[in-house]
Amino acid sequence: MQTQQSRYATIIQNINAFKKNLIDQTLKDNTTVNMGICDYLLGQMNQIYENPAFKTSVILLMFLLLYGFVRIVFWLMTGIAFLIFKILL
Repeated sequence: MQTQQSRYATIIQNINAFKKNLIDQTLKDNTTVNMGICDYLLGQMNQIYENPAFKTSVILLMFLLLYGFVRIVFWLMTGIAFLIFKILL
Protein backbone atom coordinates (compact mmCIF):
# COMPACT_ATOMS: atom_id res chain seq x y z
CA MET A 1 0.00 0.00 0.00
CA GLN A 2 2.78 2.40 0.96
CA THR A 3 4.79 1.66 -2.18
CA GLN A 4 1.75 2.25 -4.36
CA GLN A 5 1.17 5.65 -2.72
CA SER A 6 4.82 6.57 -3.12
CA ARG A 7 4.64 5.49 -6.76
CA TYR A 8 1.58 7.71 -7.27
CA ALA A 9 3.33 10.57 -5.48
CA THR A 10 6.32 10.17 -7.80
CA ILE A 11 4.07 10.14 -10.86
CA ILE A 12 2.24 13.25 -9.64
CA GLN A 13 5.56 15.01 -8.96
CA ASN A 14 6.75 14.15 -12.47
CA ILE A 15 3.51 15.46 -13.98
CA ASN A 16 3.74 18.68 -11.94
CA ALA A 17 7.38 19.17 -12.96
CA PHE A 18 6.46 18.61 -16.62
CA LYS A 19 3.55 21.05 -16.29
CA LYS A 20 5.77 23.68 -14.66
CA ASN A 21 8.46 23.27 -17.32
CA LEU A 22 5.87 23.46 -20.10
CA ILE A 23 4.32 26.64 -18.68
CA ASP A 24 7.74 28.26 -18.12
CA GLN A 25 8.87 27.41 -21.65
CA THR A 26 5.59 28.70 -23.11
CA LEU A 27 5.95 32.00 -21.26
CA LYS A 28 9.57 32.32 -22.39
CA ASP A 29 8.61 31.60 -26.01
CA ASN A 30 5.73 34.09 -25.76
CA THR A 31 8.08 36.80 -24.48
CA THR A 32 10.56 36.08 -27.27
CA VAL A 33 7.88 36.24 -29.96
CA ASN A 34 6.37 39.42 -28.52
CA MET A 35 9.75 41.15 -28.42
CA GLY A 36 10.43 40.08 -32.01
CA ILE A 37 7.11 41.49 -33.15
CA CYS A 38 7.72 44.74 -31.26
CA ASP A 39 11.21 45.12 -32.77
CA TYR A 40 9.85 44.51 -36.27
CA LEU A 41 6.97 46.98 -35.86
CA LEU A 42 9.29 49.60 -34.37
CA GLY A 43 11.62 49.23 -37.34
CA GLN A 44 8.71 49.58 -39.77
CA MET A 45 7.38 52.66 -37.97
CA ASN A 46 10.81 54.30 -37.95
CA GLN A 47 11.12 53.60 -41.66
CA ILE A 48 7.73 55.22 -42.33
CA TYR A 49 8.45 58.24 -40.11
CA GLU A 50 11.71 58.93 -41.95
CA ASN A 51 9.72 59.76 -45.08
CA PRO A 52 9.47 63.59 -45.39
CA ALA A 53 6.07 63.39 -47.10
CA PHE A 54 4.70 61.47 -44.13
CA LYS A 55 6.05 64.06 -41.69
CA THR A 56 4.39 66.85 -43.67
CA SER A 57 1.07 65.05 -43.83
CA VAL A 58 1.14 64.35 -40.08
CA ILE A 59 1.81 68.02 -39.32
CA LEU A 60 -1.05 69.07 -41.63
CA LEU A 61 -3.40 66.53 -40.07
CA MET A 62 -2.52 67.69 -36.55
CA PHE A 63 -3.16 71.30 -37.59
CA LEU A 64 -6.56 70.44 -39.07
CA LEU A 65 -7.61 68.41 -36.04
CA LEU A 66 -6.39 70.90 -33.46
CA TYR A 67 -7.76 73.92 -35.34
CA GLY A 68 -11.33 72.64 -35.10
CA PHE A 69 -10.91 71.66 -31.47
CA VAL A 70 -9.40 75.02 -30.52
CA ARG A 71 -12.22 76.88 -32.32
CA ILE A 72 -14.84 74.94 -30.35
CA VAL A 73 -13.03 75.58 -27.06
CA PHE A 74 -12.73 79.32 -27.74
CA TRP A 75 -16.38 79.48 -28.81
CA LEU A 76 -17.45 77.78 -25.57
CA MET A 77 -15.21 80.02 -23.45
CA THR A 78 -16.61 83.10 -25.19
CA GLY A 79 -20.18 81.91 -24.59
CA ILE A 80 -19.50 81.22 -20.91
CA ALA A 81 -17.79 84.60 -20.47
CA PHE A 82 -20.72 86.32 -22.18
CA LEU A 83 -23.21 84.57 -19.86
CA ILE A 84 -21.19 85.51 -16.78
CA PHE A 85 -20.97 89.10 -18.02
CA LYS A 86 -24.76 89.23 -18.55
CA ILE A 87 -25.40 87.76 -15.08
CA LEU A 88 -23.11 90.29 -13.39
CA LEU A 89 -24.73 93.29 -15.09
